[in-house]
Amino acid sequence: MTPVLITAPTVPLVSLDDAKRHLRVDHSDDDVLITGLVAAVATKLDPALGGVLGRALRPATWELRFPHFPCGKIELPYPPCTAIASIEYDGFDGITRTLAEFVHYRVFLRPADRSFVTPIYGGSWPSARGDYESVRIRYTAGYAIAGGEDSLPAAIKEWVLLQLGTLYEHRETVVTAPAAVLPADVDTLILPFRVFG
Repeated sequence: MTPVLITAPTVPLVSLDDAKRHLRVDHSDDDVLITGLVAAVATKLDPALGGVLGRALRPATWELRFPHFPCGKIELPYPPCTAIASIEYDGFDGITRTLAEFVHYRVFLRPADRSFVTPIYGGSWPSARGDYESVRIRYTAGYAIAGGEDSLPAAIKEWVLLQLGTLYEHRETVVTAPAAVLPADVDTLILPFRVFG
């Protein structure tokens, strides 16, 4: 199983307005810097950007690839999965076929945990060619902003703002005065959201 990033997230973890409010910045001189720092903090967490949280933080398109269908359910990495775009496979004849939801498979969306797909009740996955990447499941994962409401968990957002504050205040690599350090337990904000394996 190989998750491949198809479309990277385009929405920042926190808006520029929220970031400036947290930093108590009321001018636009540092807008580019603050936007860059938000993006830098995102790289620590979001797997689409190389982060280690194991959870998609903003909507991104992923494709899970296999040589053949595994038995039973197929878990989708990087929750929360919000939609399945397609499930395709190459048959023994080399022809690509697309499976249909409710006809060939069922989707189980789990906002807090890994979502998964299974064959329809009493059914099984079809036989795929068995070549590299013969089976492809394309899906969207990540917390969206819809109707002005942000679904990113508040604890993750707070962690991002705390990291942002530290980077903004100490933006040089060399510190001549004693540096302020975030308390070690600040990472407990994001620990409940970590997805392993």
